[in-house]
Order: sequence, then structure tokens, then C-alpha cells
Amino acid sequence: MNTVLCKVARYLAVFVFTVPIWTPSDAVAATRIFYASDWAGPMQIFAIDPTGRRPLAQITFDRIPTCADSSLPCGFVDPLPSPDGRKVIYRELGEPGALWLADATGRNARRIADATLDASFGPTGAVNPQAPYAVWAKDSKEVAYWGPGGMTHFLRLDRRRPSSGAWLRSWPQAGRAVSPDGRWLASLNSDGIVLTNRRTKRSRVLVRRRAFRVSWSPDSRALAYVEGAISVDLAATGDVHIVSLDGRDRVLVHGRGHVESIAWTKQPAGVAYRGEESVNGVYAGGRIGRLAADGSRVAYAACLNVFTWIPSSGAVRQLDEGPNRTAACVPPEQRDEIYDLAVAGDSVAWGQKTSGLTFSWSLLQAVDTTNVARYSLATGRDSLGSHFDGGGGLAGAGGTLLYSVWGTRPDPATTGGAVTAMTLFRAASAGCPCPAIAYAAAPAGGREVFVTPIVALDTDGKRIAALRFESLMLLDPFGIVLLSTSVQAAAAQFVEGGIVIALPHELRVYDTATGTLRRSWPLPSASVGRDCLFYSEPRCPTTAELKVQDAARGLAAYVLKGRVHIVRLSDGRDTVAAFGSEARFMDQGLVYADGARVRLIPYRSLR
Repeated sequence: MNTVLCKVARYLAVFVFTVPIWTPSDAVAATRIFYASDWAGPMQIFAIDPTGRRPLAQITFDRIPTCADSSLPCGFVDPLPSPDGRKVIYRELGEPGALWLADATGRNARRIADATLDASFGPTGAVNPQAPYAVWAKDSKEVAYWGPGGMTHFLRLDRRRPSSGAWLRSWPQAGRAVSPDGRWLASLNSDGIVLTNRRTKRSRVLVRRRAFRVSWSPDSRALAYVEGAISVDLAATGDVHIVSLDGRDRVLVHGRGHVESIAWTKQPAGVAYRGEESVNGVYAGGRIGRLAADGSRVAYAACLNVFTWIPSSGAVRQLDEGPNRTAACVPPEQRDEIYDLAVAGDSVAWGQKTSGLTFSWSLLQAVDTTNVARYSLATGRDSLGSHFDGGGGLAGAGGTLLYSVWGTRPDPATTGGAVTAMTLFRAASAGCPCPAIAYAAAPAGGREVFVTPIVALDTDGKRIAALRFESLMLLDPFGIVLLSTSVQAAAAQFVEGGIVIALPHELRVYDTATGTLRRSWPLPSASVGRDCLFYSEPRCPTTAELKVQDAARGLAAYVLKGRVHIVRLSDGRDTVAAFGSEARFMDQGLVYADGARVRLIPYRSLR
């Protein structure tokens, strides 16, 4: 009997030691998994404990001002920890882009390359979005990175002269990862993750899920991967998983934004990561392209979808019938776009266009109630370089929702042709036909108009601030002129008892009843404009650096170089409230777009 038991024991011992079974161990407990996500707004790098025992940590916290002008996820991505786990390099995803080196905790960060690092091209010149951009030496004292000049550069961390690079035998291939012990090769394909024993050359599918990022544990007993796929027109990500070599798969991170990259690292003794930053507001599912607010309701456009958010209740709902890509955004090649947005009470309107040199556009309205009702305000076709017609210039507040429609003629000397006529409409409560309240056309004799003939800049529900041939005028909701001025405003926003007007280098407050100037305050030296895009207005000042966004409760908001400024109109005090690309006032305070998140600052914090 004892002989039989001994044989069984020897058999079980052989089985246990020949079949790789991954379980949480002391070695695993001394590791972290870095990943980049836009959960906090812009792309930031986080660190997660694979055992789930410790809270989520965060490596990067800074904002990149140029991200405000980016149409895709922007921030810090692609962490590459050193083999000893004490350093990390990562990429700055933006313009012009850079490579950073920091302690493993993200402290003491410094740029090591101030040029654009295009990860789409590796040292071999092959186009591949997964191409690695850097490689660490085994001693963690030197790093090779591909970048400026299309060359491989070497950086020595101990300040000695960089080596000849003999240690870098070959650049790692994209979509393939060799385990640290050299035994296993993990490959990514349409079947999932394929595991190959490099000794026997035998392969098997480890997990049948598409993945586009994968990283080995330091003990070679498990893989961390990002579920999802990258194609020409879509970058869709899912959860962060961990899978053992026997195929046991579990989710580590679920529903925390668009995950861009992943890396497994050691956590040396004495290394303490920082906790994650606190977030408020709502995650938009991808970078926010447009933002609007009125009363208690906020509307935002992200990833070709339109949503509303009511901060007091936390309610979020989708208004359009778009693809609902909650964790993906379409890259610039797609060119579909939501280019304009406005809120008026419980009505939301937006402008959207299709892709192509010749495209169709639509102005749509939705009533955000229990059952969302959708209506078409205007539709048309347009063509880059000729511009047959267009629609946009949305503005709204209270029960007043405004939009413009224009016609153009081809003109070789201008971008998009010359405007021939433009009509300002007030949207009805249940779709169109909608009343036209103002009209402007090219002068007699066929001379084209190279400015915007008429467009609404703002409304408070009872009055409309509009530009007519660049001069500011006030109308009532039926188009009756209340006040006509010769002020050529770059932007205008109603404020209690007056109107805020932006001019080059100056912000003015006028009395709306008499047209008299109340006060004026200086603005930074920058070109001034309003919040519009190319398709939302035929002569939108798209190159404006300073864009006035909104005004309310004695405050005005503008955006400059990726920062949201608040001007106190009583004394002109100008402060930076946050990093962001767009900002609007509503009942509870200031809402602003911070990458993929809409955030809220209460009024008491703005004074």
C-alpha cells in the first residue's frame, strides 16, 4: 500500500511541476501592472495590483495643454518599466510629442526627447500601430529608443557615455512577446492569444479573445492583456485581463475608459505608488468634441454620439441613434463629425456630417424627456472646395433654440466658396417648418460676401445676440431689432443685465438696454474668436487662439492654450480654473471638457 501511495505521490509531483499553474504568490504580490487609460479625462498611466489586494495607483497626473486641440485620445501612454522596476519611460501622445523618463512612481519626470515620436513606424519602417518605441538594457541602466531623425538613440542613466548598443541585438516585433525566461512566445492574431513553446515549437490558443496589447509577468507564469482590436477606422478596447498559462482568465479592470497600453513590472521594496486622482463629472466614452449647457442640463458629443447629463441626479442618456461606441473613437481618417451643439431647456440640437469630399449634413433636434423625440431641422449636401450650402450656428437657452442655413457659390480664391445668402431660424418645439427671423444676402451686383452674413452668438431665451456682417445687434425671438451697434465683436455672451463682448486684447461689458459701455478688462495677447468649428459657420475664425465660451453670474469663461480661464467681471480678475477644451455655465456651476470627461466646478469655487 505504501508503495502504491509513493508512486501516486511521485506522479502528482511530476504533474504539478510540469503543468504551469499560476496562482497569486509572493512574487506576484511584488508586481504591478501599468496601463494607460482616459478614465480621468486625458490619457494617464495607472498601476494595478494583480492580486487585487491593494488599491489602484496612478503614475502620471499632469495635463498636456496641446491636448485641447487634439481630435483623438491624448496624454501619456505606452509605459515601459525598467527590468528592475525602479524607472519607467513613457510617451507623450500629442503635438509635438515627447518621450519621458521618471521614477517608477512617476516622480522626478523629465523629457528625454522633445520631438514627435511616431509609434506607427518602427525601426524597420513597417507601418504598425503596435510597434515598440523603446527597449531597456537588462541592467536597467541604458535604454534605446526610436525617434528623432528616424534613428535609434541610446540613453545611459548613470550619466556615463552611452554604449555602442551591442546589447540590442534586434528590435522587438510588434504583436509578439517572449516570456522573461525565454521559454514562451505569445502572439496576437484573430483567434486570440497563441502560446508557443519555443523549445518544442508546439502552439495552442491560450485564450480566444482578441487582444491588441499583452505583457508577461516577471516570473513568466501569466500574461496581462488588453481586450480589443485595432482596425483602419476603429480602436475599440475592452477590459484588462490576466490569464495563466493553463488558460484561466479573469478580469482585472472593467469599465475604466479607453485602455491604450499595458506593461507588467516588478515593485521593488520601498517603492510606494501614489493613489489615483479624484474624479467628478461623467466619463464620455472618448474624447469630447462639443459641449453645451442650459439650466440643469448638460449636453456633450463624443465618439459620434450625443449625450445629456443632469448633474443633480447623475442621469446620463444617449439622444441620437449613433453607434454608441462607449470605449472607442473614430480616428481622423473617418471624418464623420458632430460639429455643433446647443441646449435650450429640455431641447438639444446638434449638427452632424458624413465623411467624404462630397458629404451630407443634418441639423437634428431631440426633446430630452421620458421618451426621446427626435426631429430634423435642416439637411443638405456640401462639397469641400465648392460649398453648395451648409447649416449650423446653433445657440440656445430657455425656450429659444436658434440655427442658421446658408448658401454659397464656388470661389477659387477662398476656402469653401463665397456666401451668397444666410437665414437665421428659430426652432419650433416639435420639428420644422421653423420660422425664419432674420436674413442676409450678398449685395446687389453679384458681389460675394466673405464674412458671415448673420449668425446667432448667444441667447438668454428672450433676446438674441447676433452678428450681421460682423456688427453686433440684439433681436427678440421674432427677429425684431432691439439694438443695433457698429461693434465688430469676435464673440458675445449674455450676462445678468448686460452682454459680454470680446474684442482683440479686450473684454467689454455693455448695457443691453442703452448700449452704453459699463466696463472693460484686458485680455491676453492672442487672436480672439468664438466657439465654432469649420462646418458650424461659413466664416468661423477657426485659427483663433482665445475662444470666449460663456458668461453667467458675473463671470466670463474663455479657453486659451488648453486652459479654462475665468474672468470676474466686477474687477477683471483672471484666473485659470482648469485644463480643458470647452466650458459652459449651468445652474450648478461651470462644466468643462477635460479629454474624455465632463467635469463640474461649483460656483462657490469660482469666486
